[in-house]
Amino acid sequence: MTVLGLVTLAELGDKTQFLAVALSCRYRWQPVLGGIVLAVLVLMGIAVLAGGYLLALLPDMVVKIIAGLLFLFFGVYMLLGKAKQGGEKVKNKLSPFWATFLTFFLSELGDKTQLMTMALSAEYRNPLAVWLGATLAMIIVDGVAVFLGNRMAKVIPAKTLRYVAAVLFLLFGALTIVSIFVPALAF
Repeated sequence: MTVLGLVTLAELGDKTQFLAVALSCRYRWQPVLGGIVLAVLVLMGIAVLAGGYLLALLPDMVVKIIAGLLFLFFGVYMLLGKAKQGGEKVKNKLSPFWATFLTFFLSELGDKTQLMTMALSAEYRNPLAVWLGATLAMIIVDGVAVFLGNRMAKVIPAKTLRYVAAVLFLLFGALTIVSIFVPALAF
């Protein structure tokens, strides 16, 4: 229960919640939630099993550059993409499941919730309980974000959502890359 509560609090207001909302406004909620669930299962497994050693293999700067570029890519993609027709969810060559998985995975890799899970795993020395608690917390918090994004897509015009999401993706991408050089801007 402690892990579930701590990770839930750490995830509230995180950039990946925005990512969940934005992607579920654009795509059907099922592949978005599926991509998030798979990413969370893998991320929390890495946190519990590998601890700080795995992140030592990938320098923080490399992870931030990749995550920032992905945010920028999705921002440009949303600006240039076609609007949804007749309220239907977008169907195109880019798989929503894998787009969600990849972006969510890289955005959360080395993030505060993953680092907290590593620390909790070391403290409690119960990898299964920590993995389950952290995974459930992430799925609950980001699942609510997917639900809200899906509902917003039914009320707010698709064009408006697309532009707001694109601007926010571009902002997060720029801030992620700039935070490499100006750590005070890290979020």
